[in-house]
Amino acid sequence: MRSRLSSSPPARSIGRYLHATTLLLVNLALTACPHDMGMLKMNEQLDAYGAALRWSRYDQALDSLAPPLRAQYRLQTFGNVHVTSYNPLHQQESGNGSMLSQKVEIRYLLGSAGAEKSLIDQQTWFLDQEKNKWFLQSGLPNFR
Repeated sequence: MRSRLSSSPPARSIGRYLHATTLLLVNLALTACPHDMGMLKMNEQLDAYGAALRWSRYDQALDSLAPPLRAQYRLQTFGNVHVTSYNPLHQQESGNGSMLSQKVEIRYLLGSAGAEKSLIDQQTWFLDQEKNKWFLQSGLPNFR
């Protein structure tokens, strides 16, 4: 006589449960993706801008500026600036997620002077829907 206890039915139940749970999680992830992908893109661009300033890559920082502002800056102006710290303090989205205000503390050395200076940079970013790129509208920091 065969035993009615078998590992197959519970194993199948667990497998179905895991499959259903996985499908549910995938559906939830796909539903959240457009907003999350937009946030990832925004954070990626803001991080790249901060890194460009920290590594004195002002040509890359200029690429973050809104195109009409780029002509106002000359790279030679930043030749004697060395950013030692770039610390975002506060971010606030507005305009249905197409505008962002960010406050950043920037510490830097100016020229060969040994004294570190700091400034609070109030940044305004906007999303260009056609290019799917965030641009800095408020300009580069005023290092003095």
